[in-house]
Amino acid sequence: MDNGISFKEKLSFGIGAYGKDLVYGIVATFVMVYYTDVVQVSPAFVGGLFLVARIWDAINDPMMGLIVDNTHTKYGKFRPWILAGTIINSVVLALLFLNPAEFLQGTLVYVWCAVTYILWGMTYTLMDVPYWSMIPSFSSDSKVRDTMSVIPRLFAMFGGSTITTFGLMIIAFLGVNMGGTVSDGYFRFALLIAVVFNICEVICFLFTREHVVTESQERIKPADACDYGEFKTGKRTEAIVFSAQTLSVKFGSAMSGALGGLLLQFVGYVPNIAQTEQTIMGLKLLMFVLSAIIFATMMFIYVKCYKLNGDFYKDMLSMLEITREQKKLEQAQA
Repeated sequence: MDNGISFKEKLSFGIGAYGKDLVYGIVATFVMVYYTDVVQVSPAFVGGLFLVARIWDAINDPMMGLIVDNTHTKYGKFRPWILAGTIINSVVLALLFLNPAEFLQGTLVYVWCAVTYILWGMTYTLMDVPYWSMIPSFSSDSKVRDTMSVIPRLFAMFGGSTITTFGLMIIAFLGVNMGGTVSDGYFRFALLIAVVFNICEVICFLFTREHVVTESQERIKPADACDYGEFKTGKRTEAIVFSAQTLSVKFGSAMSGALGGLLLQFVGYVPNIAQTEQTIMGLKLLMFVLSAIIFATMMFIYVKCYKLNGDFYKDMLSMLEITREQKKLEQAQA
């Protein structure tokens, strides 16, 4: 036991992360190849779709955070959304990998891809935002919350690794090796992932609970960005803050997809054929040179602009403590 958090509860929370990152992994790893090589829509369209979806997420994800922050049920405010979001997202995942080229034509194929992909992002948010927002509710002890932050990240890494390591083999086995097509392989793989996803999140729902009730105005430490938000606005909104994490992950993958789609078309990539020497050289430049430049740029921005450390952070915490004490006094006197 660790401040009321049992090993079973920690394991169950980690299993939830494993399941949700299986789902995220299949989409992040394979959906672009699936669209261009199986559905056979243009890479430029896919890149543009990814970008539009993330622009919508910039509106949708914080809205979900606000809804979660104001949810009150007998099961808490996080777990009901985790369960509901899982079920809905599983259905959309199946539709996402149901090849529209087999029953639609022309523009309708593009419409199907756009609608199902955007819906997938929205329904994934339904469970992902409350999942990460649940961490502060496990304990008011910062050490316990730090532990509860590490566990799902480890399980999430295993989930993503499962997809990247075994995904292509499973798709081939479930498709061509079983007498079907590549398209069948993707669809059956998505169904398999959806089943595992639901099992994992049901375990998470049943065997975890909210030990600390965290209202928007409640002051808990540390879950840094939340402190900064409270410092700037006077209100503590964990779910909205954690929605930014969901948004940033999806936005990063979308930007890579959007740029990837446009640049693949620029270097002359054509699906399902042997590529020319010029295209292969272009792909190498994209993978090694351009990616290194982008990484170095992001690191420079982070080092230069991230302020939540050192004296600034200590001073901010001190000012927050003073503000909290003043508010407590005012409430006691009221």
